[in-house]
Amino acid sequence: MKVKGLSAFKEGETRALLPGSARDCNTGNTGVAPTAGSGDIHVAAAPSCYSSFDFQGGQRGGEAESLSSSPSSFYKNAFIALVCSVASLVTVFAVYHHSPIDVARESTLGVSLESMLQLRAKLSQKAKKAHQAFLDGAFSTITMEPLSVKSPAELGIPVYNDRPEFSRPGSVFGPAQNGSQTGTPLPTNEWYLNLIVGLDDSPGPDNQYKHFAGEENRVYTIPYILDTVGSIVGIRLHYPNTLSYGTVVQSVLVNEHGLTLGTTDDGFTRRYQVDEDSLPSKLGIGLRWKNQHQRQSHHYMRSSVLRGMPYGTMEYGPGVVPTIASEIVAEMPLIDGLTQLQCGTLDPSSKETLANSTSVLVKEDIELYFPQSDVTWLVFFSRPVYVQCYLNSKKLMGSISLPPGVLPEEAHDDPSAFQLRVDPTYDIGIDTDESLLVRIALANNCTTGTNVHFCDKRKARDQSSFMSVLREHSDVYPTSSATVKYALSNPEDGLTPEIPNSKSAYLLFDWAAKSFGHNSPKQLIMYALPHHTDILRQLKGQSSNEVMEHCSHSLHGEACLVKGGVWAMEEELGGLPNFMAPRPSSHYAIPALAKALSKDISYSLPDNYMRGAGDTYFSGKMLAKLGRIIVIAQELRGLAETPDDDSIDISTADGKELLSIIRECKKASLPTEEEVTNAIARLRSGVEVWLSGSSESLFTYDNTWGGLVNCGCLFDGEGCSNVYPDCPSYSDPGLNFGNGFYNDHHFHYGYHIYAAAIVAQYDRDWGRRNFEQVMLFIRDIANPSESDVYFPTFRQKDWYLGNSWASGIALIGGRPYLNGRNQESSSEAIAAYEGIAMYGSVMMKAFGNGRSIQASDNENAYTASRIYNIGRFLAATEIRSTDRYWHVYSPKREQIYR
Repeated sequence: MKVKGLSAFKEGETRALLPGSARDCNTGNTGVAPTAGSGDIHVAAAPSCYSSFDFQGGQRGGEAESLSSSPSSFYKNAFIALVCSVASLVTVFAVYHHSPIDVARESTLGVSLESMLQLRAKLSQKAKKAHQAFLDGAFSTITMEPLSVKSPAELGIPVYNDRPEFSRPGSVFGPAQNGSQTGTPLPTNEWYLNLIVGLDDSPGPDNQYKHFAGEENRVYTIPYILDTVGSIVGIRLHYPNTLSYGTVVQSVLVNEHGLTLGTTDDGFTRRYQVDEDSLPSKLGIGLRWKNQHQRQSHHYMRSSVLRGMPYGTMEYGPGVVPTIASEIVAEMPLIDGLTQLQCGTLDPSSKETLANSTSVLVKEDIELYFPQSDVTWLVFFSRPVYVQCYLNSKKLMGSISLPPGVLPEEAHDDPSAFQLRVDPTYDIGIDTDESLLVRIALANNCTTGTNVHFCDKRKARDQSSFMSVLREHSDVYPTSSATVKYALSNPEDGLTPEIPNSKSAYLLFDWAAKSFGHNSPKQLIMYALPHHTDILRQLKGQSSNEVMEHCSHSLHGEACLVKGGVWAMEEELGGLPNFMAPRPSSHYAIPALAKALSKDISYSLPDNYMRGAGDTYFSGKMLAKLGRIIVIAQELRGLAETPDDDSIDISTADGKELLSIIRECKKASLPTEEEVTNAIARLRSGVEVWLSGSSESLFTYDNTWGGLVNCGCLFDGEGCSNVYPDCPSYSDPGLNFGNGFYNDHHFHYGYHIYAAAIVAQYDRDWGRRNFEQVMLFIRDIANPSESDVYFPTFRQKDWYLGNSWASGIALIGGRPYLNGRNQESSSEAIAAYEGIAMYGSVMMKAFGNGRSIQASDNENAYTASRIYNIGRFLAATEIRSTDRYWHVYSPKREQIYR
């Protein structure tokens, strides 16, 4: 065996043998001697092994005490690795628990093409089709079909229907309020969740729902912060200032400087519902207001709230009067760049005009300038309209310098200082069934140089070019029907199958753009962040995806306009997932590793966790810790069995180091096969207790939001004092880190998935038996399909930002967190998705890699390949976003915060 040196490890060329194997990684002639007995271990060289992702990440806590026991993230360990590569993708170095059929399947991996063709000829017609589907589709498009159609109840998970009212989905969901009970699992961790949880559904004495939403019910669309508590009913847009000091970075705003797009029509209240056409969506959500006094369905207004929107957009049903309102006074509006509109005055207590404004026809747009904030906004309409404007006389007085001791009068119930209304008397098309769209966009936040937050040296900023762009593209708008798609091949080729070890994947944002410009040739514009523009690709004939020079500050760096209705981003996937580290440890570290392993191989979980009595987080960490110990032990055992003869080229420093590593492993006192077998048995029992329904704290299915929730354990020092159906998780947001409120699901379940992957790697039969049960964890946090009626899609993932959100539906004082979503452990999110990828890889092997004579095995292998791809894609996007926005130390890239 000739080894080319340590540099070959990174290139995937180095070959080495594991104990009991009669081949190296490149020969394809593994010989495995089967041994009887259910607990026996047989070690075989893998037909392929490969490098993995490299990343750095913060650790949440509970770090392992010894060198070999870090449970949190598999690839950041600097332990000894053995990496090799061949064309086939499927197995990695490991210890396997074989049944006779496992050995038969392993042997097919090394047979000749002729033998393979003979084997395929024996397949049934159904098996052939399943096998072909695996070969053709397993590694290409990440399809939207469900991973499984089995209900949790079919898999032994009890359905829980008694979630307390305060944590149930509210009336904001409208017809979808019953969630998974009606086949519509609801979002629990989306970036826009603050708009749809923590709402007060009490109508109040005047039935106006004045306290329906609070300032906490706001979201960061980028670049705007949006809420619904402006001076009138509708959406209020703020352009925040990014403030940084020390280690703190914040987006700050002045509430009264926001601009509200809505209506003052009687019958409209603060209460809104999710637009039924917008669920589910990963890029945004639709909000709809209905007139309580009108039974006709067309008396509505609705808005699509989307990431990266340059404009706020509201659609008004026929007969609804659009109004734009501000809590600060505006100068006279400029109509079509030519005419100044003279405003009347408004009595805030009666909403009646004291002095009528003139009505002026708007054909193009309106400029609104607010001296107090030094901000200019543009207003656009989908058809020519007549408008009027009004100033609040009380607010206007408050802006005038009064004599000492003289106070301005109260502004009564209406905080509006300025309103711009469409005049229904003259509105062209008001009597038709045609809806009216109104759009607003911030055009300049330093119009004259007086804004201390946005103006450089108090100099005015010329935004005429940017304003021209906003005008040019104002008639093309995105909708809340926007979708996210995924592919492992070039979308220009029709999403055709790609090679198995694809180096990149495509992330597609279809903004579902529409136009009120009657077949307008203009393209949609949306804001993109730096990690988008780095990888944007053109879609010929569909979307230019041209990055424009017009950018705005955001909490994540410069957000720049992009032309194109369908974004295509080519995401590099990095190395292929592996249980092993991508590089060997130095030879001098081997004695310390061996010493740690001699103790750690006997590691056992506390008895209560082995009974499933306790929380799902620390139990998962401990299971992953034990699994990692087993993998490391096998790496060193494999090196110890590698021949140290003259086949190793010692003419280079790398070769000499490799030889030293092998010899140190041979000298070390490493865990025996029996010790490894016992460790695997403990791991198998510890994982299975949570899957089998025998744990003291059962997993349940939440039949409201739609998710896998642990019942919760009131631990009394020995076990759980509560018994199902007494499930405290559903009422206590602090129990089990808020698992019952969908906090941290990917952290918790990621550890369990990783541990299950290791068990399945060593015990294929166990893996096959528990495939659907483990998949429940995966479906809860990484379900790719809207057709899965039990779980929402990609529960925690924010595809626009690339990272995940850990916080769920928990509230503070009845409202959501003011600062929105959070995730305190990027490394655990990455680890969860890597665990999914590795589980998929292991289960492809367990089901015969699509070469089985059983059609069901081939179908399961195909599903496993999809799990592998999904995990790989999730991990790659999480890593890049984390590296870009969470680790801001790198001097090699531009500053995010300026």
